[in-house]
Amino acid sequence: MFRKLLHTPYWLPLILLILVGVNWLASQWHTRIDLTNEKRFTLSNATKKLLRNIDEPVTAEVFLKGDFPSGFRQLSSAAEDLLREFKEVGGSNIRYRFLAPDANIPGTEFTYTDSLTAMGLAPINLTSRLKEGQQQQLVYPYALLHYKDRTLPVQLFTTESKGTAFEILNNEQSMMEYRVADGISRIMQTEKTVVGYLTGNGEPQDYRSYDLAQNFLKNNYQLFVFDINNPGPIPMEFGALIVVKPTLAFSEESKFKLDQYVMNGGKLIMFIDRLNAEMDSLQIKNEVCWTGTEIK
Repeated sequence: MFRKLLHTPYWLPLILLILVGVNWLASQWHTRIDLTNEKRFTLSNATKKLLRNIDEPVTAEVFLKGDFPSGFRQLSSAAEDLLREFKEVGGSNIRYRFLAPDANIPGTEFTYTDSLTAMGLAPINLTSRLKEGQQQQLVYPYALLHYKDRTLPVQLFTTESKGTAFEILNNEQSMMEYRVADGISRIMQTEKTVVGYLTGNGEPQDYRSYDLAQNFLKNNYQLFVFDINNPGPIPMEFGALIVVKPTLAFSEESKFKLDQYVMNGGKLIMFIDRLNAEMDSLQIKNEVCWTGTEIK
């Protein structure tokens, strides 16, 4: 039958009609096949649950629109694929658009670059080769999430990645789901979760845990210091209790407190080293101490 159609005057309109139909179907339904063993490019169940529980629209403005080298074009395509999948799960509560950083903000004489710089978001100075020579351009690998009256920047590419260019881009794409989903989760929070940092058994409160406490925990959680040797049980108000590298043995009373905390639904995160071998000990260190609000 198909051969007969090829010999009729209607074969060209028929082929065009089929192509139009395929393109329309592709625009309505989107899928991506994940061939990695660990399913790095498949949305996790936690992300899907988060997207389904969004109560009001979250808009993502991604500043990866422009004439970039192939690597960053690939990163931009990966971001668009991810946000399209987010929208398929979250529906109308997920919105996104790609913007050129040097474009003017509507109704003003300022560019998005001015706004990003004012927010303290530093660009990457990218050097690429052209026929005419080398070209330098500033790339802002960020997305601004908007929810109600809040705005939160999300970094889509970090310069701390190591490896070949292919490995770096592959790693950044695999981390993108976590970064965007974490940003959506944080911007929707009405109040920060309370987290306890356990002390009393030689846990560090100096330079060894400074970055964890000051640059991560305090930015995302209400951080309290809890001495396990103080009388009374561990407060159940802690959303999680963190034990970092204790150097002293736990007493039976301390073990009982931890056991009761976990048995009553508390979450315990333990970072334990069985060997005392740290790269930091080979470097010259400046003593830096941090303090949190202590619970007695």
